[in-house]
Amino acid sequence: LLSDKIGRRRLILWGALLSAVTTGVMALSRNFTIFLILTAIRSAATGPIVAVIPALASDLTPEDEAGQYMAYNNLSTGVSSAVSSLLFGAILNMQGAATARSFIILLVVTSIFYLVGGVVFRYKVTQKDLDAIIK
Repeated sequence: LLSDKIGRRRLILWGALLSAVTTGVMALSRNFTIFLILTAIRSAATGPIVAVIPALASDLTPEDEAGQYMAYNNLSTGVSSAVSSLLFGAILNMQGAATARSFIILLVVTSIFYLVGGVVFRYKVTQKDLDAIIK
């Protein structure tokens, strides 16, 4: 409903930015209550991204090739999840035991990923291009 009202692209961009900011602040937070509040805000920002990206992908796919394109979408999501798990595991392993410092590094890296993803999406998926394809 929200993506139909403000636009899928805009919702994805704002979600990525809010997720990046809240995750970065989570890394700096020393108060557990504040950390939980930031986690809730980040979850609210990330949730629409997860729901709207497949909807946007389905809008962009030719009807007769929808299955193939959705497979590409699911593959990209699966690969990024696998790579991030490996990367985060390596970060934890390099730090030795799971210390507060290692989790701060994970949150900072996650924040950077959200930010980079949002920037790439902003410049690679323009509203003009979307309007031309989705007509």
